[in-house]
Amino acid sequence: MVRSWLNKASEAKNSFADDSYGWRGTQDVARAHAMLSVQRAPDSPPPSRPVVHEYAFKHLASLTLLQELKTANASVCCSTARLIALIAEVEERKLYVPAAYDSMYAYCVGELHMSEDAACRRISVARTARHLPAIFEAIADGRLHLSAVEQMGPHLTQQNADELVAAAAWKTKAPVVQLLAERSVRATAPAGRTRRSIFWRRRRRCAPNCKVHPRQRG
Repeated sequence: MVRSWLNKASEAKNSFADDSYGWRGTQDVARAHAMLSVQRAPDSPPPSRPVVHEYAFKHLASLTLLQELKTANASVCCSTARLIALIAEVEERKLYVPAAYDSMYAYCVGELHMSEDAACRRISVARTARHLPAIFEAIADGRLHLSAVEQMGPHLTQQNADELVAAAAWKTKAPVVQLLAERSVRATAPAGRTRRSIFWRRRRRCAPNCKVHPRQRG
């Protein structure tokens, strides 16, 4: 009888331990599910950082922005000079023919998708610079722009290239046109006849009795 009582007590103990383990296991499982549900829940977004767009510069300081602008412009000048040199070489070899184009102009417009004006200007400059390599350097360092070289093309020779490039350096289109016009006038005027002497000669013809200062005589 004592043995049967002991057996019942042992079974009761074991059942209590099982129940306790089961309760603790259920609690652990519930805690695990709760943790998983928290992990699955969308977290609050982290503090947003400003998205720096490749073409947005509002975040730059003023001095940095100006320096970036100068650097970009210098890079464009070098790229333009390289592009002009490549156009000159491609046209020299007539590599546009295997590509089924009848001219370099057609290739630039059809294959490189340049505008008509851009293609004409770049081809004109390339033909000028092909015979005067110093033009490439002047374009690369920004001394000459394409419009200036296009205007200078008919006036440039091997003899006057250095002088004319130096005279047109850093000038806009209008001063370059004026420079070329003045050089053309001086080149076509008879020797010894300056603009001032021509003016006073014409004035004497119009008013032969007027007095002319000795220094103003042609």
